[in-house]
Amino acid sequence: MDDSLTITDLSVVLGGKNILAIDQTIDILHGDVVAIVGPNGAGKTTLVNCIIDQRPYSGTIRKGPSFRDVGILFQNNDYGHLMKVKELISIVAQKNLKDTSVVQMVHDFDLAGILDSRVGGLSQGELQRLSLALVLYRDSDFLIFDELTTGLDFEKRMHLLHLVRERTASKTVLVVTHYFEEIVGWAGKILMLDRGQVVFWGTIDAFKERYRHPGVILVSQEDSLSLSQDVNFSGALFIRQYEGALCAVILEDENQAREAERFLQRHGINHTSRPPDFYSMYRYAQERGSVRA
Repeated sequence: MDDSLTITDLSVVLGGKNILAIDQTIDILHGDVVAIVGPNGAGKTTLVNCIIDQRPYSGTIRKGPSFRDVGILFQNNDYGHLMKVKELISIVAQKNLKDTSVVQMVHDFDLAGILDSRVGGLSQGELQRLSLALVLYRDSDFLIFDELTTGLDFEKRMHLLHLVRERTASKTVLVVTHYFEEIVGWAGKILMLDRGQVVFWGTIDAFKERYRHPGVILVSQEDSLSLSQDVNFSGALFIRQYEGALCAVILEDENQAREAERFLQRHGINHTSRPPDFYSMYRYAQERGSVRA
């Protein structure tokens, strides 16, 4: 039997509506790092629940040997709220807090200051660090991270991400995220979902090749009010909610770039040009992908 996770013709129905419909084969090999991306309600967590047998489905999910012991980090891990952190660590690790491996874990994930705290009193960031430490301590070959660094500031996100990448080398990882810096340079494959269907499945390189574009022009939402709904710069993609308080014009060719620059300058609209990045390719795929309502 091949050591892979193979998902074929997967379907989930809720209230008479198909909330997940994967009408192809997704073959994840041992050692793959796969990013699962898509907007809220795309079906990402539903898919994860199917993989770990927590939701009924039709279709086939075949798991090779290394995929049967899974370590999983959900956004909300259900630990006993009255239990102290040090008690939970001892139960999961099945070792006392003086054990060398436990001491190292406490140090690496900055848990020393919360050992006497009750789990129910932890902040979101503290609970996330604790949950991640416990998942990695189990040393499973197959790991699923649902919003890996939720609740952490940028510096702590980057620190934990470095630890995770270091400790999951050679393991199979599925990471559900909306922080694209978490997957750039780490994930080798991407599964993009929208409305329960597959927009893209393949390597990161193939994704970049398919959704490559000349660049992005950013305009504040206030300034964007000067743009009428029918302004499209010869078909360029205009997104009114792009990044914070910014709108974006995603350009598909150099003619659009020149036309957009001329228009914005002529109307005195402040704007910033930016080269394409992973997020702009994702938004481009979201708007130009194969899924339509």
